[in-house]
Amino acid sequence: MKKFFASTFAVLLLFLAVASVPAAAVTFTPPFEPNADAVYLVNLDTGTVVYQKNADKKRAPASLTKLMTALLLMENVPDLDNTKITAPGYVFDELYNSGSSTADICAHEEVSATDLLYAMMLPSANEAASIVADYVGGGNLSNFFYLMNNRAKELGCTNTNFACAHGLYGLDKNHYSTAHDMYLIAKACYDKGDLFMNVVTSLDHTMPASNKHASAYTIRNTNAMMRQDSDVYRSYVRGIKTGSTPEAGYNLISTATKDGQTYMLVVMGTPYEKDADGYGLAFSVSAQIYDWA
Repeated sequence: MKKFFASTFAVLLLFLAVASVPAAAVTFTPPFEPNADAVYLVNLDTGTVVYQKNADKKRAPASLTKLMTALLLMENVPDLDNTKITAPGYVFDELYNSGSSTADICAHEEVSATDLLYAMMLPSANEAASIVADYVGGGNLSNFFYLMNNRAKELGCTNTNFACAHGLYGLDKNHYSTAHDMYLIAKACYDKGDLFMNVVTSLDHTMPASNKHASAYTIRNTNAMMRQDSDVYRSYVRGIKTGSTPEAGYNLISTATKDGQTYMLVVMGTPYEKDADGYGLAFSVSAQIYDWA
Protein backbone atom coordinates (compact mmCIF):
# COMPACT_ATOMS: atom_id res chain seq x y z
CA MET A 1 0.00 0.00 0.00
CA LYS A 2 2.82 2.39 0.88
CA LYS A 3 4.46 1.64 -2.45
CA PHE A 4 1.19 2.41 -4.25
CA PHE A 5 0.77 5.79 -2.54
CA ALA A 6 4.44 6.65 -3.12
CA SER A 7 4.10 5.94 -6.84
CA THR A 8 0.85 7.91 -7.05
CA PHE A 9 2.43 10.85 -5.25
CA ALA A 10 5.42 10.80 -7.61
CA VAL A 11 3.13 10.90 -10.64
CA LEU A 12 1.18 13.77 -9.07
CA LEU A 13 4.38 15.74 -8.50
CA LEU A 14 5.42 15.18 -12.11
CA PHE A 15 2.01 16.34 -13.35
CA LEU A 16 2.16 19.48 -11.22
CA ALA A 17 5.69 20.23 -12.42
CA VAL A 18 4.65 19.96 -16.08
CA ALA A 19 1.44 21.93 -15.50
CA SER A 20 3.40 24.74 -13.86
CA VAL A 21 5.53 25.35 -16.98
CA PRO A 22 4.15 28.26 -19.06
CA ALA A 23 2.87 27.19 -22.46
CA ALA A 24 5.32 29.53 -24.17
CA ALA A 25 8.25 27.68 -22.57
CA VAL A 26 7.40 24.28 -24.08
CA THR A 27 9.61 23.33 -27.02
CA PHE A 28 10.13 20.20 -29.07
CA THR A 29 13.07 18.92 -31.09
CA PRO A 30 12.58 17.72 -34.68
CA PRO A 31 14.42 14.60 -35.85
CA PHE A 32 16.54 16.74 -38.20
CA GLU A 33 18.66 19.87 -38.13
CA PRO A 34 16.98 22.69 -40.12
CA ASN A 35 19.37 24.17 -42.67
CA ALA A 36 18.87 27.70 -41.34
CA ASP A 37 20.82 29.86 -38.96
CA ALA A 38 17.76 30.88 -36.94
CA VAL A 39 14.23 29.46 -36.57
CA TYR A 40 11.22 30.34 -34.44
CA LEU A 41 7.99 28.32 -34.64
CA VAL A 42 4.94 29.25 -32.55
CA ASN A 43 1.48 27.73 -32.23
CA LEU A 44 -0.67 30.85 -32.46
CA ASP A 45 -3.65 29.17 -30.81
CA THR A 46 -1.82 28.36 -27.58
CA GLY A 47 1.21 30.66 -27.66
CA THR A 48 3.43 27.59 -27.42
CA VAL A 49 6.93 27.94 -28.82
CA VAL A 50 7.09 24.64 -30.67
CA TYR A 51 10.70 24.97 -31.82
CA GLN A 52 13.46 27.53 -31.75
CA LYS A 53 17.04 27.74 -32.92
CA ASN A 54 19.29 30.76 -32.34
CA ALA A 55 16.11 32.78 -31.82
CA ASP A 56 17.96 35.74 -30.29
CA LYS A 57 20.91 35.85 -32.67
CA LYS A 58 21.28 39.18 -34.47
CA ARG A 59 21.04 38.82 -38.22
CA ALA A 60 20.46 40.99 -41.27
CA PRO A 61 16.68 40.65 -41.82
CA ALA A 62 16.68 41.60 -45.52
CA SER A 63 13.15 42.34 -46.77
CA LEU A 64 11.54 40.98 -43.61
CA THR A 65 12.24 44.59 -42.61
CA LYS A 66 9.25 45.62 -44.70
CA LEU A 67 6.91 44.07 -42.13
CA MET A 68 7.70 46.91 -39.75
CA THR A 69 7.31 49.41 -42.60
CA ALA A 70 3.93 47.87 -43.42
CA LEU A 71 2.88 47.89 -39.76
CA LEU A 72 3.61 51.61 -39.42
CA LEU A 73 1.75 52.31 -42.66
CA MET A 74 -1.34 50.48 -41.41
CA GLU A 75 -1.18 52.16 -38.01
CA ASN A 76 -0.59 55.70 -39.24
CA VAL A 77 -2.76 55.91 -42.37
CA PRO A 78 -6.41 55.25 -41.43
CA ASP A 79 -7.80 55.17 -44.98
CA LEU A 80 -5.35 53.28 -47.16
CA ASP A 81 -7.60 53.10 -50.22
CA ASN A 82 -8.27 56.82 -50.44
CA THR A 83 -4.83 58.08 -49.43
CA LYS A 84 -2.81 59.05 -52.49
CA ILE A 85 0.94 59.36 -52.04
CA THR A 86 3.30 60.99 -54.52
CA ALA A 87 6.63 59.21 -54.78
CA PRO A 88 9.45 61.68 -54.03
CA GLY A 89 12.35 61.51 -56.46
CA TYR A 90 15.13 61.38 -53.88
CA VAL A 91 14.15 57.98 -52.44
CA PHE A 92 15.09 56.36 -55.75
CA ASP A 93 18.70 57.56 -55.64
CA GLU A 94 20.09 54.64 -53.61
CA LEU A 95 18.06 52.11 -55.61
CA TYR A 96 19.28 53.03 -59.10
CA ASN A 97 21.35 50.20 -60.62
CA SER A 98 21.09 48.19 -57.40
CA GLY A 99 19.27 45.31 -59.08
CA SER A 100 16.93 45.13 -56.11
CA SER A 101 13.27 44.13 -56.29
CA THR A 102 10.73 46.76 -57.37
CA ALA A 103 7.10 47.17 -58.39
CA ASP A 104 8.01 49.53 -61.25
CA ILE A 105 6.80 52.60 -59.35
CA CYS A 106 8.25 55.79 -60.82
CA ALA A 107 9.48 59.01 -59.28
CA HIS A 108 6.61 61.49 -58.79
CA GLU A 109 4.00 58.81 -59.48
CA GLU A 110 0.75 59.01 -57.51
CA VAL A 111 0.05 55.70 -55.79
CA SER A 112 -2.56 54.75 -53.19
CA ALA A 113 -1.37 53.59 -49.79
CA THR A 114 -3.11 50.27 -50.44
CA ASP A 115 -1.14 49.71 -53.63
CA LEU A 116 2.07 50.56 -51.79
CA LEU A 117 1.21 47.91 -49.20
CA TYR A 118 0.70 45.32 -51.94
CA ALA A 119 3.91 46.43 -53.65
CA MET A 120 5.93 45.95 -50.45
CA MET A 121 4.42 42.60 -49.52
CA LEU A 122 4.10 40.81 -52.87
CA PRO A 123 7.12 41.59 -55.09
CA SER A 124 8.98 43.10 -52.09
CA ALA A 125 9.32 46.47 -53.79
CA ASN A 126 12.10 48.50 -52.22
CA GLU A 127 10.98 51.79 -53.73
CA ALA A 128 7.53 51.28 -52.21
CA ALA A 129 9.08 50.89 -48.75
CA SER A 130 11.08 54.10 -49.15
CA ILE A 131 8.01 55.98 -50.40
CA VAL A 132 6.08 54.84 -47.31
CA ALA A 133 9.00 55.82 -45.08
CA ASP A 134 9.08 59.32 -46.55
CA TYR A 135 5.33 59.77 -46.22
CA VAL A 136 4.87 58.43 -42.69
CA GLY A 137 8.12 60.07 -41.60
CA GLY A 138 6.87 63.48 -42.68
CA GLY A 139 9.40 63.84 -45.47
CA ASN A 140 12.33 62.69 -43.33
CA LEU A 141 13.59 59.10 -43.48
CA SER A 142 15.44 59.44 -40.18
CA ASN A 143 12.13 60.24 -38.50
CA PHE A 144 10.70 57.02 -39.90
CA PHE A 145 13.64 54.96 -38.68
CA TYR A 146 13.02 56.37 -35.22
CA LEU A 147 9.38 55.31 -35.47
CA MET A 148 10.46 51.83 -36.56
CA ASN A 149 12.78 51.37 -33.60
CA ASN A 150 10.36 52.87 -31.11
CA ARG A 151 7.56 50.57 -32.29
CA ALA A 152 9.89 47.59 -32.12
CA LYS A 153 10.62 48.38 -28.47
CA GLU A 154 6.90 48.70 -27.76
CA LEU A 155 6.39 45.21 -29.17
CA GLY A 156 9.07 43.81 -26.87
CA CYS A 157 11.90 43.52 -29.37
CA THR A 158 15.22 43.56 -27.53
CA ASN A 159 17.75 42.75 -30.27
CA THR A 160 16.53 44.85 -33.18
CA ASN A 161 17.74 48.06 -34.79
CA PHE A 162 16.39 49.40 -38.07
CA ALA A 163 18.47 51.72 -40.25
CA CYS A 164 16.38 51.47 -43.42
CA ALA A 165 12.79 50.79 -44.43
CA HIS A 166 13.47 48.19 -47.12
CA GLY A 167 16.10 45.80 -45.77
CA LEU A 168 18.92 46.33 -48.25
CA TYR A 169 21.25 47.26 -45.37
CA GLY A 170 22.96 44.78 -43.10
CA LEU A 171 24.96 44.49 -39.92
CA ASP A 172 27.70 46.81 -41.18
CA LYS A 173 25.12 49.62 -41.17
CA ASN A 174 23.69 48.63 -37.80
CA HIS A 175 20.57 47.13 -39.34
CA TYR A 176 19.62 43.86 -37.66
CA SER A 177 16.93 41.80 -35.96
CA THR A 178 16.37 38.26 -34.68
CA ALA A 179 13.99 35.41 -35.39
CA HIS A 180 12.20 36.07 -32.10
CA ASP A 181 11.88 39.82 -32.69
CA MET A 182 10.73 39.34 -36.26
CA TYR A 183 8.04 37.01 -34.92
CA LEU A 184 6.79 39.79 -32.63
CA ILE A 185 6.65 42.22 -35.56
CA ALA A 186 5.00 39.72 -37.91
CA LYS A 187 2.49 38.80 -35.20
CA ALA A 188 1.55 42.49 -34.81
CA CYS A 189 0.90 42.62 -38.56
CA TYR A 190 -1.04 39.34 -38.41
CA ASP A 191 -3.22 40.74 -35.65
CA LYS A 192 -4.44 43.45 -38.05
CA GLY A 193 -6.63 40.67 -39.47
CA ASP A 194 -8.03 40.86 -42.96
CA LEU A 195 -6.48 44.27 -43.58
CA PHE A 196 -3.09 42.59 -43.67
CA MET A 197 -3.74 38.93 -44.41
CA ASN A 198 -5.83 39.62 -47.51
CA VAL A 199 -2.78 41.36 -48.93
CA VAL A 200 -0.10 38.79 -48.09
CA THR A 201 -2.20 35.83 -49.21
CA SER A 202 -2.85 37.33 -52.64
CA LEU A 203 -0.92 35.66 -55.44
CA ASP A 204 -1.19 38.70 -57.70
CA HIS A 205 -2.32 42.32 -57.57
CA THR A 206 -3.22 44.78 -60.29
CA MET A 207 -1.46 48.13 -60.06
CA PRO A 208 -3.82 50.65 -61.71
CA ALA A 209 -2.98 53.14 -64.42
CA SER A 210 -1.57 56.38 -63.05
CA ASN A 211 0.06 59.63 -64.04
CA LYS A 212 3.19 57.60 -64.87
CA HIS A 213 1.65 54.36 -66.19
CA ALA A 214 -0.73 54.54 -69.14
CA SER A 215 -2.23 51.16 -68.34
CA ALA A 216 -2.61 48.79 -65.41
CA TYR A 217 -0.07 46.04 -64.79
CA THR A 218 0.27 43.00 -62.53
CA ILE A 219 2.66 42.36 -59.66
CA ARG A 220 3.21 38.84 -58.27
CA ASN A 221 3.78 37.36 -54.84
CA THR A 222 7.30 36.01 -54.30
CA ASN A 223 6.11 33.29 -51.88
CA ALA A 224 6.33 30.13 -53.99
CA MET A 225 4.82 28.02 -51.20
CA MET A 226 1.38 29.42 -52.09
CA ARG A 227 1.60 28.69 -55.82
CA GLN A 228 0.13 25.34 -56.86
CA ASP A 229 2.49 25.10 -59.84
CA SER A 230 5.60 25.24 -57.64
CA ASP A 231 7.54 22.27 -56.25
CA VAL A 232 7.44 23.78 -52.75
CA TYR A 233 3.68 24.36 -52.71
CA ARG A 234 1.92 23.66 -49.43
CA SER A 235 -1.86 24.09 -49.39
CA TYR A 236 -1.84 25.11 -45.74
CA VAL A 237 0.61 28.04 -46.07
CA ARG A 238 -0.79 31.58 -45.89
CA GLY A 239 1.67 34.48 -46.40
CA ILE A 240 3.62 36.24 -45.14
CA LYS A 241 6.97 37.66 -46.32
CA THR A 242 10.11 36.61 -48.12
CA GLY A 243 13.47 38.31 -47.94
CA SER A 244 16.98 37.70 -49.20
CA THR A 245 20.39 39.29 -49.62
CA PRO A 246 23.82 37.64 -49.90
CA GLU A 247 24.48 38.56 -46.26
CA ALA A 248 21.06 37.55 -44.91
CA GLY A 249 20.62 34.41 -46.98
CA TYR A 250 17.08 33.35 -47.86
CA ASN A 251 14.44 34.16 -45.23
CA LEU A 252 10.74 33.49 -44.89
CA ILE A 253 8.02 34.28 -42.38
CA SER A 254 4.82 32.34 -42.94
CA THR A 255 1.68 31.06 -41.28
CA ALA A 256 0.06 27.68 -41.74
CA THR A 257 -3.26 26.19 -40.62
CA LYS A 258 -3.93 22.48 -40.55
CA ASP A 259 -6.08 20.18 -38.38
CA GLY A 260 -7.45 23.17 -36.50
CA GLN A 261 -4.01 24.47 -35.47
CA THR A 262 -2.39 27.68 -36.73
CA TYR A 263 1.36 28.26 -36.67
CA MET A 264 3.71 31.11 -37.45
CA LEU A 265 7.20 30.20 -38.60
CA VAL A 266 10.24 32.46 -38.91
CA VAL A 267 13.15 31.04 -40.90
CA MET A 268 16.27 33.20 -41.22
CA GLY A 269 19.68 32.60 -42.71
CA THR A 270 19.28 29.62 -44.99
CA PRO A 271 22.25 29.50 -47.39
CA TYR A 272 22.12 32.03 -50.20
CA GLU A 273 21.61 29.39 -52.86
CA LYS A 274 18.71 27.72 -54.62
CA ASP A 275 17.58 24.11 -54.56
CA ALA A 276 17.57 21.78 -57.55
CA ASP A 277 14.21 23.20 -58.67
CA GLY A 278 15.41 26.80 -58.57
CA TYR A 279 13.77 27.92 -55.32
CA GLY A 280 15.43 29.68 -52.42
CA LEU A 281 16.19 27.25 -49.61
CA ALA A 282 13.94 29.05 -47.12
CA PHE A 283 10.93 27.44 -48.84
CA SER A 284 12.12 23.84 -48.55
CA VAL A 285 13.35 24.38 -44.98
CA SER A 286 9.96 25.85 -44.01
CA ALA A 287 8.17 22.96 -45.72
CA GLN A 288 10.32 20.45 -43.81
CA ILE A 289 9.54 22.11 -40.46
CA TYR A 290 5.82 22.42 -41.19
CA ASP A 291 5.57 18.81 -42.36
CA TRP A 292 7.13 17.74 -39.06
CA ALA A 293 4.99 20.08 -36.93
